[in-house]
Amino acid sequence: MVALNYHVQNGDTIQIMTSKVTRGPSLDWINPSLGYAKTSSARAKMRQWFNRQERQTNIERGKEVFQKQLARLGLNVTPEIVVGMFRYKTVDDMFADLGGGSLSTAKLISRISLESELPDELIRSTPPKTGPASGVQVLGVGDLLTNIARCCNPIMGDEITGFITRGRGVTVHRKSCPNITSEDELERIVAVDWGESRTLYPVRIQLDCWDRVGLLGDVTSVVSNERINIANINSEEYDDRCVISLTVYTNGIDQLGHLYTKLEAVIGVDGVTRLRNIDSQNDIEN
Repeated sequence: MVALNYHVQNGDTIQIMTSKVTRGPSLDWINPSLGYAKTSSARAKMRQWFNRQERQTNIERGKEVFQKQLARLGLNVTPEIVVGMFRYKTVDDMFADLGGGSLSTAKLISRISLESELPDELIRSTPPKTGPASGVQVLGVGDLLTNIARCCNPIMGDEITGFITRGRGVTVHRKSCPNITSEDELERIVAVDWGESRTLYPVRIQLDCWDRVGLLGDVTSVVSNERINIANINSEEYDDRCVISLTVYTNGIDQLGHLYTKLEAVIGVDGVTRLRNIDSQNDIEN
């Protein structure tokens, strides 16, 4: 007897032994590096089999992946919105593809990021100008100073809204920011949109890790290899655990998501999350 991934040679005599119990293929057979299935079409048919057999499992897995990806990037998007982006019939169909691998997390985050950059307001009456400080447009109004709120620190790809301050122009917040959702002066809230400029935005992220020699160096190397600048970094050790906090400059959600994937592949890193603010300063002014 030989292993299932044995490479058949010319002249071999083959006897195929079958089982009376129908178990179907193994997930390992889909992995091209293991050598079970030689063609992409064979692997595709096996994926289809798993999708049919494990739809409910894939739905649950996809839901978990969806929530994890949005939480770690700080995005506030409902499954129903994503269903429309990809033209699925139901939320379960989208979750099933995400859990089964037909819809990759990279494609999910990239599409959400792209859609979030598009204006969701009515047709503009006049071409808005880009604020010099933040790369943000105030819809329907020209030449207003805009600043990024430090309390929620939005970056390109986040859903945003503006708050007209006294003396500092418009402060740009994430739509889910508690400071803006609790604001009772609704007349000072304005619609804003990301402009076309490739502004770099500071983002504070946290890595929960198992401590080991060389961990900090590996983390900084990953960030450097992605050509992302680090503003500051801090590490705190607790017994055999370690929490690394760092501020990086990124051009948006898409690049940030790619960085997360690279960091999560570092040995010892358990999880990566985006912190809500850079510091404790509240940017809503009276």
